[in-house]
Amino acid sequence: MTASSIQRHTTWADALVAILVLGYLSMTRSFAHVGYAPIYVGEASLVAFLLARQGITVWPWLDAMFRPRFFSGVAWYIFLSIGYGLIQCIRGLAYGYGVTGALQTFVFHLYPLFLFVGIGVGVRHPDLLRRLIRVLAWWVGLYGTAYVLVLGQYATEEDILTSTVSWFGQPHGAGVCLLGLIAFEKDLRRLWLPMLLDLFVLLGMQMRAAWVSLGAALVVWACLTGRLRKLLILSACVAGLLGIAAVLDLHYPAPAARGGQISARHILGRAIAVVDERTAESVTGNVADARTYHGNVSWRTDWWGAIWKMVHKSPLQALMGPGLGFPIWELHPSDTLRDPVRTPHNSYFFALGYTGWIGLALFCALQAALAGMLWNVYRRTGQAFGICLWAMAVTWACFDGFFETPYSAIPFYLLAGLATAAALTGPRRTGLRLASLSAAFEPPGSPR
Repeated sequence: MTASSIQRHTTWADALVAILVLGYLSMTRSFAHVGYAPIYVGEASLVAFLLARQGITVWPWLDAMFRPRFFSGVAWYIFLSIGYGLIQCIRGLAYGYGVTGALQTFVFHLYPLFLFVGIGVGVRHPDLLRRLIRVLAWWVGLYGTAYVLVLGQYATEEDILTSTVSWFGQPHGAGVCLLGLIAFEKDLRRLWLPMLLDLFVLLGMQMRAAWVSLGAALVVWACLTGRLRKLLILSACVAGLLGIAAVLDLHYPAPAARGGQISARHILGRAIAVVDERTAESVTGNVADARTYHGNVSWRTDWWGAIWKMVHKSPLQALMGPGLGFPIWELHPSDTLRDPVRTPHNSYFFALGYTGWIGLALFCALQAALAGMLWNVYRRTGQAFGICLWAMAVTWACFDGFFETPYSAIPFYLLAGLATAAALTGPRRTGLRLASLSAAFEPPGSPR
């Protein structure tokens, strides 16, 4: 497949990919359910792709499983993961967990199929990823700023405790936007405003998982591209802005769902509270906020400890877990979970808690295969965005629900697919042939 043979007209599938990325990374759960919980946008989109666009989903997947392709390892691990997930779904139904609960956890095994959608659309539109990152940076920056300052201030305590789906969801994509701009744009001075807005959203949402994961991704980017000096300059700029905010004592109420205040002291205190509550209290000057920041950590770790004990009750349960649909929220030591919370805010404990060590091993093998594929993309194109995005995802997944939630997993796999397509359509820094990748996405019967 040559650049001249790539179809560039826009189809509904191309538009839907852009809408899914923009919607999920800006409005998360509100977009996932369109403000109403029984609606599942991502799952409906996947069904549409599988039924109406087999050329970018089913056929490349099957083709890569039976002939050596660029992503054959990923294709096989997705197949094994889905097969094992079906077995676990049947086990869950046999144990009486309920159809709804089993299916809502089974999608964890289906989300990787969006990778093929991203590759297929990226092959047709080689410049889509770069353009999408720019639009995403502006949209998340503008919407996210409005959410932090106004829209997120009106959630009630009942809404927070019951995880009610509102019309205005929390923005999660500021870190992805900053990573994308840094990876793709040569002159960041031209895009200082969206970068500043996204940085404000990133800090204003006060999600420590987002901070750590972006830091990990940028370290990988600096090491691969040899731009450690640029990373240090960017870090110094952020530190300088926080220093100015601290001197001026700038503060603003954080969104109701996040709690606390947006200020340099509270940002630092929230980070310190992970390891030392008393030091965080002295930094923030607020006992209640420091206790809440630290409590968010113990809320997770206590739950993970309970899951670990449950899984290892017997050898069979250690291997295969209790099955999909298991009421994992009942294991939480506290009684704060009024509604079913199916993710323990850690993708690895999610896999272990439902499907045992076999399920966790399959999940880790899939991610390792995906990392290998994105590493090869970097080697062949010189563009590190894909592998850095993967580093961000696996880091984020250690502290929050990522691969099991649609608003994180779906845009990740779509963006990873778009980045992978660059290995075929973009400029290559080596002479390696990628015919195996292009052949998988050519229509049946087309000349080779």
